[in-house]
Amino acid sequence: MEIETEGPQRNRKVSIPDRWDIVNLRKEGHTYSKIGESVGRSASTCRDIYQRWKETGNVEDRNRSGRPSEVTEEEKEKFISTVRDHPNMTLNQLLDESKVSFSKTYAWDLLHECGFKSKAQSAKWRLDEEHKRARLAWAKQYIKKPAKFWTQVIFTDETIAQHRSIQGRYWLEGKEKPPPTESDRWDVSRLVWGSIAYDGTCLIEVIDGTMDSKVYLDLLQRRLLRNYKGLGLNREGINGSNKLIFQHDGAKPHMAFKIYDYFDRKSIEVLPWPARSPDLNPIEEVWAWLKNKMKSSYQSGEELEEDVLNIWQELQTDHIKNLYRSMGERIQAVIDAEGGPTDY
Repeated sequence: MEIETEGPQRNRKVSIPDRWDIVNLRKEGHTYSKIGESVGRSASTCRDIYQRWKETGNVEDRNRSGRPSEVTEEEKEKFISTVRDHPNMTLNQLLDESKVSFSKTYAWDLLHECGFKSKAQSAKWRLDEEHKRARLAWAKQYIKKPAKFWTQVIFTDETIAQHRSIQGRYWLEGKEKPPPTESDRWDVSRLVWGSIAYDGTCLIEVIDGTMDSKVYLDLLQRRLLRNYKGLGLNREGINGSNKLIFQHDGAKPHMAFKIYDYFDRKSIEVLPWPARSPDLNPIEEVWAWLKNKMKSSYQSGEELEEDVLNIWQELQTDHIKNLYRSMGERIQAVIDAEGGPTDY
């Protein structure tokens, strides 16, 4: 389609030189808003031009025939049949595969008329039978815990913060969900450690380099008891009704002797945690929220770090409390899946 701008210039096409300027500025890491200010166009127009260049390698308008004068039912059925056979194809690929005569715009309208929606894949951990048995045993034990128990838990985790990546998308009908993509790690950009508590006390730290037991212990010593005063209360003989419980997964730096020794000396109770269970940890949804708010590109790691820290300040206590309230449902989902991956 022809690129149009908003406001007074709405019907004026973007010149080819301007389009290449937009592409080059984007490749240099500038945001769409900044590029739009530079060339006098809207951010959405700049985004469309750059996406076209990524898909086709050029910035010129695609030829289009528009809606054909007549579209036969046979062509419609052929196209929809192709979509059902190849739901992970792009719209252009579906048109090529089905060899119908109508345009991309008409194909888009037809898909929506027939109840199709484009849905992104989710990522789930690959689980073997041993993982599933351990997860199921843990879930059957902790499903018995009252809701108040989970309000005492400090959930923690590390993640790799990076620019937003493009996930595979599927054309699906009704409430169908796309198959998950299996993932073992993210491409490294900035390692981030975080923790959440029911009362809204949420910590974040960007790690300089990689996480090992020394770095992890230093982080715990600097930030844990200073911010979560309910940890280790029973050591002083205080009533333990408000005692907090620490959660982390079985990552290698967490399992070092010096870490166990630290928790023992500080009388900090650590929640047992099954391997490969990010779907049980509500902080994973905080990471998803944070990454969704991150920009699509950064000029430097320092810019990315600043953006992450600023976004973290927007985290709301009500959001955290709702995640804590989901623990019963998360555990039940693991039981229903017999230890397998869930939709959380």
